[in-house]
Amino acid sequence: NEPSNGSFFWFLHSYAIHSPYIQPPSFLNTFAGKDYNGRLPDTYQAIFETELEKIKRLMDENSTALKDKLAIDNTSFSRLESIVESRNASALTEYRLAIGRPIFERAIGYPGITYYDAIRNNITDNDIAQLNDRYDAGIYYMDFQLGLFFDELKKAGLWDKTVIVITSDHGEELYEHKGFDHTNFYDHTIRVPLIIHVPGMEGRKDIYELTQSIDIMPTILGVLGIDTPQSAQGKNMIAVLEGNEEPNEYV
Repeated sequence: NEPSNGSFFWFLHSYAIHSPYIQPPSFLNTFAGKDYNGRLPDTYQAIFETELEKIKRLMDENSTALKDKLAIDNTSFSRLESIVESRNASALTEYRLAIGRPIFERAIGYPGITYYDAIRNNITDNDIAQLNDRYDAGIYYMDFQLGLFFDELKKAGLWDKTVIVITSDHGEELYEHKGFDHTNFYDHTIRVPLIIHVPGMEGRKDIYELTQSIDIMPTILGVLGIDTPQSAQGKNMIAVLEGNEEPNEYV
């Protein structure tokens, strides 16, 4: 429903196009064969099983060091030991959130990366093809969900007065350089989409100049007719498109 004051800001964040690439079957089957029987996980339970194994190994190697990294007391550490012993993936998720994801993942690692690191040395061409299919399925799923969201904006009469920015905080590696996720600075990791819907702008306009994430804020301010603060590092890409501002020489 339209806000009473006529304006709103909404940040929508999704992990649909992200490791561990677990997608709804109806979308996955559009790209990937149903007969795949390789080592990539089909469920989040498989992901967490690998993480539980890693935690168990770290506990066996040096439980004191692990407790210090997690910055938890004996009671909380005993709780973690109980979770690992019971193989309770949902309890592990709740525990991670309770102590704070950043702290937990610095000590243990991100679940998806933990899993893919475990299979890195034995991955096959069939696994890599499946990985790419799952990534494509994630894009398809996200596209479908955005379509539903945009339909609701139109029904509410907000489409023609809402600026929409679609972007990402990183790209993804699908074993192009013997790795996964986003742990290096190759093009597949640092190049991301940037699509902006501007009400009232006629037709599609492509920007071929270099752009970067810090350009988003000045661009939105420009669309709204608000001056960009002098402290801002980015550029108004609409102004660049119209020839009123010099493009980025480098990023």
